[in-house]
Amino acid sequence: MIATRAAGGGALPAWLGLDQADFKRLMAHHFPGVSPDVLGSCDGASPLLGNRLEEREELIELLLTHRAGRSPSETWMARVVASGCLADDHLWHDLGLWNRAELTELMRRNFPELAVRNVQDMKWKRFLYKQLCESEGIYVCRAPSCGVCVDYRLQAHVTHHNSLSDLGTLTVIRMTQTALLGGSLEDLRRLAAELVEADSRFAFDGERRQDDPGGYIVETLRAVFQALFGTDGFESALIDVVNRGGDADTTGAILGMIAGALYGFDAIPQRRLKALDRETARLCRRQALDLLSRSQR
Repeated sequence: MIATRAAGGGALPAWLGLDQADFKRLMAHHFPGVSPDVLGSCDGASPLLGNRLEEREELIELLLTHRAGRSPSETWMARVVASGCLADDHLWHDLGLWNRAELTELMRRNFPELAVRNVQDMKWKRFLYKQLCESEGIYVCRAPSCGVCVDYRLQAHVTHHNSLSDLGTLTVIRMTQTALLGGSLEDLRRLAAELVEADSRFAFDGERRQDDPGGYIVETLRAVFQALFGTDGFESALIDVVNRGGDADTTGAILGMIAGALYGFDAIPQRRLKALDRETARLCRRQALDLLSRSQR
């Protein structure tokens, strides 16, 4: 981690997320005789954000509660790992490790009680946030559910290799995840606002009504967002976006996914469900369950 950070890799803040005094103690404990000046205050990614410090403290508390109790290094590792959780990619990558196996060994050595709980071999960042969710029910895992996650960039590139496609696809993924985890319409609006802040071409609030959207993702998401935030239910939102015409199968599918996650299965009128072809409905349910099971791996 130190070598990666010194070379400009990883995503940890200065001194691996420790204060300078603790970093010096870590160096003296693990690398006696090596100058702690191997890293300086400028050798770090983005500083810790003030609005996420409470989140970091809860992660630290979770890790320390399950520490091995064999070494003072466990306290430092708890702070380093918690800092890595606030970054945007897979935890092993953000910590500056070579691969996921190294992170698994770090968890087993420092936090064995947590390590043995991960019986489904979930990705570690997702697993840690799941532990917080089970105890507090407040945090949504920010990776992989964020703008730079490698897995989701690859997903966006299946059909398009374009920065606008990346931004839009990742936002739809984040909105669906947030809704599935109990987020509100206002939470989804904030995610849409983040997209607009990243690229103003996606602006939809106060803009003219997006009718007849084509295959251009900006038009697609303008129509979806206007319908989603301009209505108050699953059916009304879906009717709104489909009746705008254009690439209606795409806009309908995207809005149906987000609104379905937001409003829930019971919000779909029974007359719509009864109109579905039985075999198609069965295959859709099977695919949905398979995707949900894969998401926990």
